[in-house]
Amino acid sequence: MPTDLKILNYTPPRISWFQRLSRLLDILKTSPHLNSHVQTLKLDLSSPIILKSLADRNWPSLKELHFRWIPSNDEQNQVLRNLQQLVASPGLRRLSLHFAGYAWSACYFKSIITHCSPSLTDLSLLGRDIGCDIPSKDCRQLTDSSNPTPKIASLSRLLLTSAAVPVLRDLAIPLDLTQVRTLSYQGLPGPASVGPIHLICPKIKELKIVSQDPTLGVHFHLRDFRSLQTIEVQFSSYPKHDWRFFSEMDDDNQISELLITSPHHEWQCRRGFTDCPGHSLGRQLDRVVLAKFPHLKKVMFEVFDSFGTDADCPIFNRDAILKHVHQALPRLTRRNIVSVMFSPIPVPFAEPEGRRKVRDAHEAAWQPH
Repeated sequence: MPTDLKILNYTPPRISWFQRLSRLLDILKTSPHLNSHVQTLKLDLSSPIILKSLADRNWPSLKELHFRWIPSNDEQNQVLRNLQQLVASPGLRRLSLHFAGYAWSACYFKSIITHCSPSLTDLSLLGRDIGCDIPSKDCRQLTDSSNPTPKIASLSRLLLTSAAVPVLRDLAIPLDLTQVRTLSYQGLPGPASVGPIHLICPKIKELKIVSQDPTLGVHFHLRDFRSLQTIEVQFSSYPKHDWRFFSEMDDDNQISELLITSPHHEWQCRRGFTDCPGHSLGRQLDRVVLAKFPHLKKVMFEVFDSFGTDADCPIFNRDAILKHVHQALPRLTRRNIVSVMFSPIPVPFAEPEGRRKVRDAHEAAWQPH
């Protein structure tokens, strides 16, 4: 039996999302035993009416909650109350809160998280802009509950954006971030917003940086993450990466794995060119990595199909990608620690038929070496 319930925000022909929701809730109402089988709720649009409809029901087996575009709280605090009701599920382990622009504040987030189950292990906190905060007196009224606030000490994975850092920094309870081992960071911050991360999450072993800002790693002060073992970063020749944040690490670091994601056009030559865009940057990476990571055992490149990003983008070709990756990283290749994982991704529009036929031919003829 499916255990995921996902409510999308698009409108298929002749039926609105509200009609689809109504039908789904009618099924659950007439067959209440189905609620006990649902382990995951995903909302692409967390409208007040959907939140209320879901909060009015019991979800005893719920383990994951994913809310996108959470609206601002209303004057009657109904939106907040519904969110509090849903996150209080006793078995909840994964929670994703994606707030709409200017919809959230430190108090809003704290008022939600204080009602969470202490079993929470994974938290995603996304929101670009923080709105006006609630006066402290009103905030205390929102966060007060009849039960003692649980201490969430089991949190091991954290995904956040720059706007979330000051919120977490000033949030003494109920989150204990000292046990976080995996951190994913998204955004274009200034140095002030990134600096405190190593203080609030001092034991991070895996760090993923998702950003088009080539200086972001410098602001992270990676030398302060003494337990760090794995780093995942984006690879892009525009804006040009200079890998400074690797070269500034202490020589006694414990980094053993690098995962570098990149679009395939970085590793394939355009028509009329002999070098791929990522070649010179890869050469630089080849030098920096060996100089700074004495314990390195694995360098993984995850290359995804980016055909939709550029009209002149070459056809996704595994052989060409492998060739150029290894050519750009001769030292690491000789050590036999470089591997390439191909990850074609779906895109929101149809691939041209001619291009699809060429790509299918490549796919059919390609064999792993």
